[in-house]
Amino acid sequence: TPGESWDYTATQSLILADLQLADEVSPRRVVMQAPKNGFYYVLDAATGTFISGDAFVPVNWASGIDEDGRPIENPEIRDLATPFLQIPGPMGAHNWHPMAYSPQTGLAYIPAQEVPQVYLEDQRAGDGSAVWNTGMDFAAGNPLEIPPGFYDAIRAMLKGSLIAWDPIAREARWTVEHDNAANGGILATAGNLVFQGKLDGTFAAYDATSGAMVWSSDVKSGALSGPGTYALDGEQYVTITTGWGGSYALVMGMEIDTAAPTVGKVVTFKLGGTGVINAHDGPMIEKAPKSEPYGDEAMLMTGMQVYSRNCAVCHGILAVSSGVLPDLRWSYVTGDAEAWTGVVLEGDREINGMVSFADHITADESDAVRAYLLMRANADAEPSSEVP
Repeated sequence: TPGESWDYTATQSLILADLQLADEVSPRRVVMQAPKNGFYYVLDAATGTFISGDAFVPVNWASGIDEDGRPIENPEIRDLATPFLQIPGPMGAHNWHPMAYSPQTGLAYIPAQEVPQVYLEDQRAGDGSAVWNTGMDFAAGNPLEIPPGFYDAIRAMLKGSLIAWDPIAREARWTVEHDNAANGGILATAGNLVFQGKLDGTFAAYDATSGAMVWSSDVKSGALSGPGTYALDGEQYVTITTGWGGSYALVMGMEIDTAAPTVGKVVTFKLGGTGVINAHDGPMIEKAPKSEPYGDEAMLMTGMQVYSRNCAVCHGILAVSSGVLPDLRWSYVTGDAEAWTGVVLEGDREINGMVSFADHITADESDAVRAYLLMRANADAEPSSEVP
């Protein structure tokens, strides 16, 4: 992705395979990748010669790949002075979760996703006041108050799927749609099975030829890693690490309803296994505001912008956390002005990883963020919750 400005890293898994390409006498040794930018690439493994590149998810930043392997860009993506809802966004069409390939079916299995992002140039990028080096304004497109149906509209845009990609036909053979993005990596086995965990805690096996689900288990937490298989004393096992984390978990808290955070286990299956996976029994968060709201519209708007640019990548966009880190709407620190200043500006919890932001925001901006969080808390509180 030449001159890319959208975090389209190409560090995703590489797969070697022998493909019988059309009009060739012998199979070609190739290297294949489905990187963040949404195109599935096939290159000659010996020479690096470009063979093909095709979109495996909806893509609007480019209309295709030319004969030299270069993207045919949409001119709008370079006009960063105008907001552009781009897909894929920085989460990518395929992130770190490993894909797999089966030489039996000739298919590659991709843990794909659709997570768009509004790109808009951060006007502070030139003066050194921006926290991030992306040059993108993280507050772009975020509303101050959440209109009815807003979360449903966002959830409808965030999609995940398991795609069985035919690298010779250059198209999907079959697709399994998931309820959300950021699902687990893939394992393909010689038993014609494809295993994948999901964000909601489902660990499933699919028929590698048809995509039909043939087995599943609830592992009681997010199942995002790549599963593995091994044999011991002639008996086969399939194992996966569980737990809920990563960049999607931090940023996209409003999307998560079922995955239990910070519950990491190694879960192993075998035919006839009788083990039981215990449910998460940690205390539930009291979704109640810890203080009365305050601040006029200008202060709250400032708070939303400062929060989005400094806090959202860890505590969740629009102040909604998935629980990996504290949801600041319900935090007792947010309810106490002195404690808030101590944490945000004086580094009282630096030992826990929450460093002081005094070099990046002013005392007034810190207070505006607190006002924004309390506004959101009072608007989002459960019906039975009342300010003490």
